[in-house]
Amino acid sequence: MIRRYLAAHGPATPAAFSAWLARGLGAGMVKRWFDAMQDELAAVDVAGRPMQLLRSDVGSLHAQQPSDVVCLLGGFDQYLLGAGTDAEQIVPKEHRTKVSRTAGWISPVVVRGGRVVGTWTWEAAGGEVALSLWETLPRALSEPAVARIRSLLRAV
Repeated sequence: MIRRYLAAHGPATPAAFSAWLARGLGAGMVKRWFDAMQDELAAVDVAGRPMQLLRSDVGSLHAQQPSDVVCLLGGFDQYLLGAGTDAEQIVPKEHRTKVSRTAGWISPVVVRGGRVVGTWTWEAAGGEVALSLWETLPRALSEPAVARIRSLLRAV
């Protein structure tokens, strides 16, 4: 399970894996699982935070280039749930409560280059997508993603 999790969501920490797998799973147990596969893992630094990645994925991680792509993800999307809404490299700490809300609600988010830069809502009455951004996002980047979601939701 750790191999598959890291392949999909890595790099990550044992704590992030534990939170994704089952809230409250014993930290000691998860640490033993990670320790047992140390020969398959590589330590990496993500924004000053030590994380682990499958050794077999290190080359592809280094080959990746930063992206300006904008995506609108639905609520409870696995991109966020896999990393956890407390993953500050994805969700800025000062905006976490806008993403992870009361009663465990996870908002639909606007992602640019892998980082959450805002949230979005569907205004069914007007058939429009409303963005609530905390970073400047040029319309030329956001409009294709908005148009895609709008066309999908209007079809429902």
